[in-house]
Amino acid sequence: MDRFPPVEPYDTGMMDAGDGHRVYWETSGNPTGTPVLILHGGPGSGTTPGGRRNWDLDRYLIIQMDQRNCGRSTPLASDPTVSLDTNTTQHLISDIEQLRLHWLYHETGRYLPAQWARFRSGVPDSDRDGDLVAAYNRLLNESGDVEVQRSAAQGWCDWEYASVSWEPGWSPSARLHEPDFRLQFACIVARC
Repeated sequence: MDRFPPVEPYDTGMMDAGDGHRVYWETSGNPTGTPVLILHGGPGSGTTPGGRRNWDLDRYLIIQMDQRNCGRSTPLASDPTVSLDTNTTQHLISDIEQLRLHWLYHETGRYLPAQWARFRSGVPDSDRDGDLVAAYNRLLNESGDVEVQRSAAQGWCDWEYASVSWEPGWSPSARLHEPDFRLQFACIVARC
């Protein structure tokens, strides 16, 4: 089988997945290409550079992650004090969804700079360069202040709809204008 040339990631990070887990992720290929998520074998083996070589680097945005407790994710299962109770299929699915949101809520901003600036401005200054999903979650689900929650819901939904508005055939939902819908939608999505 012919493979594509080796490529190094152009971005990497550690995502706080909860339960004391930090999940390593990396992206390579075309930043504006069709996203493809590569799940490594094992379980427990971690990502490899060779996994990227199965995808056309000009056509695809290649996303790889090390599943919980392996590779560059922490804590590692090799530590005898580490419990694997929160390393289940359901946790993996949740991690993938959280990574998808991180990608949607961080990388898309380069294509919609004005909308991204408004989304970032909806959280406190100290949170603007960090995890915006977590910052919005705190405003929406932990603040206890209805005005703060409604403002955060408006900011969240404005960004959500801006980021999908360029899809073919898209039109805004009438529910976008309903404050209660915006609040319920944003509270649930930001908590993922």
